[in-house]
Amino acid sequence: MDELIKEIKANHEFRKGEGWEQTLLVEDIDVLIQQVEKVPKLEKTCTEYLHSSKYLLQQKEELEREAHTQNAKNKRLEQENQRCKETLKFYANEINYHVFIENGKSNIEHDGGKRARQNLKGEYL
Repeated sequence: MDELIKEIKANHEFRKGEGWEQTLLVEDIDVLIQQVEKVPKLEKTCTEYLHSSKYLLQQKEELEREAHTQNAKNKRLEQENQRCKETLKFYANEINYHVFIENGKSNIEHDGGKRARQNLKGEYL
């Protein structure tokens, strides 16, 4: 269709240059009318695409914020998990039950569950 419009335009310019009073043929006008009639539908389609694009952009931004929040939460949970593992390693290490420190108690007796309580409260050594 673009080629047909270019041809109509070229013929119009030629006829105008030749001094014709009527530069457009009836067939040319029919083609142009058909093209003009398509404009409202195309405008509506463009408007719908614009609204869809805005909605999708809002959804993308919301998902990015949610992903950021989840990533931060995951990082905190990973850190908490690591601290819990360290506490469990302390209690699981048999040496801590047998090695005595200067006051005559094992590391476990000396600790008295302090590490576990602090870990449960969210306080870490």
